[in-house]
Amino acid sequence: MKGCSHIMSGRLARRAARSAGFGTRLAALAGALALGTALAACGSSSSSTTPTKSNSDVSTGVKYAQQLVTAGLKQPTAPVPSAAISNIAALKGKTVYYIPVSADVPAFAITAAAMKAALATVGVKLSVCSGNFTPSGFSSCFAQAIGAHAGAIVSDAVPFQITQGLITEASKKQIPVVVTDVNIVSPRPTASNITYISGSNQQYALSQDWIIADSGGKANVLELEATDSPTSAAGTAEYAIPALKAHCPSCTVTTLKFSSSNEQLLPSEISALLLKHPNINYIYSEFDQYVPGVLQGVQQASATSKVKIVAAAAALSGLQDVKSGTPVKAEIADNQVYNGWIDADEALRLMAGQAAVSYTIPIRLFTSSNIGSVQLSNAAQASGEWFGAFGYQQQFEHLWGVH
Repeated sequence: MKGCSHIMSGRLARRAARSAGFGTRLAALAGALALGTALAACGSSSSSTTPTKSNSDVSTGVKYAQQLVTAGLKQPTAPVPSAAISNIAALKGKTVYYIPVSADVPAFAITAAAMKAALATVGVKLSVCSGNFTPSGFSSCFAQAIGAHAGAIVSDAVPFQITQGLITEASKKQIPVVVTDVNIVSPRPTASNITYISGSNQQYALSQDWIIADSGGKANVLELEATDSPTSAAGTAEYAIPALKAHCPSCTVTTLKFSSSNEQLLPSEISALLLKHPNINYIYSEFDQYVPGVLQGVQQASATSKVKIVAAAAALSGLQDVKSGTPVKAEIADNQVYNGWIDADEALRLMAGQAAVSYTIPIRLFTSSNIGSVQLSNAAQASGEWFGAFGYQQQFEHLWGVH
């Protein structure tokens, strides 16, 4: 098939609402990103069968996966850096520009609100400029931030392959740039005031651990891989499938590569593969956004009673699927509120002339065993309460000299 979009990145898809036209708007970016490595064609599939190993090998992998699943079901910790930020009072009155790939995606609003609250504790303002899924929108936002002599720029899920010239320009004008939600590959703009924060890649591996544990190490898995960008492709190719193969020697893998620009074809492609490979009993959806299409394909193949679905990058709708008893049996979500606080922290560090630090984004696995313990509402998602206590905010404030 032709017409692949090559643009989706990081939390862009992980935090997308299931709204009509999302894939269409992404498809409008097709051709904007010219990558040195060609991506797989849309709608292609491949199948590989791993030879069955000894029972001891299977048992070892299952025990390993069960341990990770047990831990993943619990409320996660939210680690905070140890290094304080000095002379932060000098930053008061400055403005950080937040440029999400599109401010229309509800999950970016959660991060923006969290970042605004975080920065306000030290007297720093936040200005949000939506990239509107277009290179011209990204350019306009960067130009606005550079023209306003921003204190820093936070670029969220905007492929740096498109904005590298703008990132470099901002850096040379002493405006720090934090690039978030991207697969950190080379070449990329580098300088002491440029830093990168990848998304929560652990969630992709955890989805496979759940499959291993749930199947007893004998799953036949259909793995979805979005080909829109190196970031989205890496979710499956570099994290999910390697985790499954490493710890499930008796599992089989069939991969469906597709593009969000052709998302409307996903149900028929899923149905066709289930009919071609009737032993498939698990489907991994790289992003929760694609679950409606997966469910439709499972229904078309009359496979709802035998197929279990697990998805990463869960939104509210995904958790509701788990609770309602659909074939969606497991979802993994990352803490979007925490994302806002670490984006603020990194921006403040660069603004203060300090070195960037690394972060571990909290994730949590949701299944029937713990879904009843969380409030399934937009307010609960926006507050971050799905992940537990809010102590990390006060810890960040302590690092910033607020307390």
